[in-house]
Amino acid sequence: MPLRAQEEDTYTNAPAVPDARAGAPQDPRRPRDPALQGRGIALALLATPVDDPLAPLSGHTGARTIRCDACAHRCVIREGRSGICQVRENRNGTLVSLVYGEAVAAHVEPIEKKPFFHVLPGTDAYSISTVGCNFHCRYCQNWEISQAPREGFRLPTRTLPPDQVVREALAAGARSIAYTYVEPTIFLEYALDTARLARAAGLTNVFVTNGYETPEALELLAPVLDAANVDLKAFSDRFYRRTCGARLEPVRETLVAMRRLGIWIEVTTLVTPGETDDPAELA
Repeated sequence: MPLRAQEEDTYTNAPAVPDARAGAPQDPRRPRDPALQGRGIALALLATPVDDPLAPLSGHTGARTIRCDACAHRCVIREGRSGICQVRENRNGTLVSLVYGEAVAAHVEPIEKKPFFHVLPGTDAYSISTVGCNFHCRYCQNWEISQAPREGFRLPTRTLPPDQVVREALAAGARSIAYTYVEPTIFLEYALDTARLARAAGLTNVFVTNGYETPEALELLAPVLDAANVDLKAFSDRFYRRTCGARLEPVRETLVAMRRLGIWIEVTTLVTPGETDDPAELA
């Protein structure tokens, strides 16, 4: 099935995400409204109310439509719907994260595996991830976790709040925490809270990212994000639209912005025969 690239500020037709499981621990980010509570639920950052004159035509209340400004898709999300990542949802006019503190993966790995070759070489990173992603790359090696919400299946997760992430990283002898496996911008709130505690504990914070952060998200991250390995999928907008459901220009803008904000950048490009191996493009 061909993939349709999402344009900026388009209305998402993603299906409503099932209610999260009950029993979440108390946390400052947890919504006070009982209707919004549940395991993994947290108030989302970078939510902007927008005028949605077409909402009544589809049975929604336009006054409760929200734009998520975490990534460059800038999904406009009607009540009861989720964004492209499927883990940021509009509930009763409030944007919430569905994956706060719910790790689907947590591993100690050499930092070179991320890959970083100029950040703390020879040390271990404590790598964490939730489910979900704002890209749907056809060749994704982590598709089981990145596309789980899109495909409609639930994976077992572990409740791992930010302070526990830091404790486990220190106990394992890791020198850094890597936010990885899927696009970490989709769990921005969880990453930010963890990164702030990690910085205070003397740990380095690194993102393995597709580079689709908005300037607003980067401004929040810059004070605590030490380095980013940006996965530059290709230097072709056509490839991004056809293969990833995204666009090239926001990634280019992110690379420039990260450099301006003082975030160390390393760039990875997966060379795919017949797709991204054009010598002129790689040059």
